[in-house]
Amino acid sequence: MSPFLHRMLHKLWYVGASFVILAALLVSITTLLTPILDEHRLDFEKLASSILKTPVVIGNVKVSWHGYSPEIDLEKVSILDEATQKPKIVMSRLRLDFSIWQSLWKRQIFVDNIIVSGAKITITEDAAFSFF
Repeated sequence: MSPFLHRMLHKLWYVGASFVILAALLVSITTLLTPILDEHRLDFEKLASSILKTPVVIGNVKVSWHGYSPEIDLEKVSILDEATQKPKIVMSRLRLDFSIWQSLWKRQIFVDNIIVSGAKITITEDAAFSFF
């Protein structure tokens, strides 16, 4: 094997090893951040309430990885009626998957998938509104 090719393979091996170490650090950091994010559950509730323009209550917040994508799991999510403060929509789990590459490319947070599990929706008919 030529010395040039040997040096290139050696450098490529170091780059690959660096990526593995970086990925392990990211997974470890997000595992450590889970309790901190759960402490900021009220901030997530305020953000969701301002986006949806209705009160939102979140039970737990967890961070994990789905392949190479970070995800935030929101458990026991309730979207409340603004007047009665009773749940209109109840979800046992709401998972947001983020795309790292598109977020870096677009320079803003990009949600790749939204998965809702265990949704319970109550729909009531308004007497003033009719389809017919």
